[in-house]
Amino acid sequence: ALKRKFKVAKQSLATIQDKFNKLDSKVPDGLCRLWVEQELVVQSCWWNTPQAMDIYEVRLEKAPTMKAIEIDLIHKDHSFSSSRGSATWIAQALKVEQAQIADWLSISHRQDRLQSQIGALVHGAAQFIRNDWQVNPRQRPRSIAPFDGDSNDETDDLFLPDRPGHQEVSNVPLPSYIGVQYFHDMGLGSLVEQEIHLRQGQANDALHELHLALMEKAVIFCTDVWKGGNYKMTTRAWGWISNAEAMVQRHAAIYCPCRKQLIALGAGEDILGKYQELNRADLTVSATIADPNARGHCDDTLAWFWTVDLPWDSAMNDRMSEFYRVNWLRTKALQDRWEEELELLTLETGWTQKFFLHKEKFWSGWHMEALAVGNTSFTCYSARQSQMYRDLSGTLGCTSR
Repeated sequence: ALKRKFKVAKQSLATIQDKFNKLDSKVPDGLCRLWVEQELVVQSCWWNTPQAMDIYEVRLEKAPTMKAIEIDLIHKDHSFSSSRGSATWIAQALKVEQAQIADWLSISHRQDRLQSQIGALVHGAAQFIRNDWQVNPRQRPRSIAPFDGDSNDETDDLFLPDRPGHQEVSNVPLPSYIGVQYFHDMGLGSLVEQEIHLRQGQANDALHELHLALMEKAVIFCTDVWKGGNYKMTTRAWGWISNAEAMVQRHAAIYCPCRKQLIALGAGEDILGKYQELNRADLTVSATIADPNARGHCDDTLAWFWTVDLPWDSAMNDRMSEFYRVNWLRTKALQDRWEEELELLTLETGWTQKFFLHKEKFWSGWHMEALAVGNTSFTCYSARQSQMYRDLSGTLGCTSR
């Protein structure tokens, strides 16, 4: 075990030293000196002041929410040519749009349950009637289709539902639906800019809720599903998983149209680069990500939107500096840990080797005494013990080199 530990520590130290040297070469000298000073301060006071260890965590402000952007736009309302209250009006329209999405999702879930019941009835109909029956087309109910932005239905008003009671599929009168060029021609380009800002806040809110829902799902897996003591507890935990998954789908359904409308508003590449397309694979999270040191998961990565809460400006100096700082400090701490581990194992190897040499001399002395008195059996035993400790000492000597 000691030989194996020494070998692992030696290899790990070489690997982490290579990583740290590559990282350290990219850091400016001024920042490197500052981080070294911070590390020395933490090492001197961490026992009495545990809060000093916070330098090993990221310290950045979260991305602004839609409500924060709305308040900021209200304070800056005098800089726009539009009438007072336009920011609040657009924010209310976005809330109505979110309510439509939630309503449509609820209807879709009820339709799925009803369809499963109808399917069960259809399969059971063969027991009572023939298999060549058909439904009268005049009695067939009209389906409710979700709004996809490319509807070909001819209606008198684009922003009113074509049938009473279907408000969840109608549009709201926003620049992203009416058309950006129309507002520019009317001299209302400020409304377009306001909607772009509020759409970013809406996307931030949706992604933040996605974070919470996915984390809750992972925690339920770890604490309730995997550790369920009986069938009742496991079944209840899977019900919580279903609720968390419903929340994930709800906020994903809010984010995807939000990004689509940002494209329709002509948002720049800097904005669209931040709010990327959301794929189904992005909505899965591994519970082992909470423990990056878990065996076999050192290369696990999170989806892109887990870093959206970070400040995003043109230069990204603060963001890159913060993550270089945290990564540099953590890598330095890992390197120090392996250096300490290797030093302790080197000393332990030396102590063990000296013990084996002492035992070799001890049994060599007994071997000489047994040989002098002619005790053949004890002579053989002491010679074997002396050779065994000599071999062990030689093995540790090869390991330490």
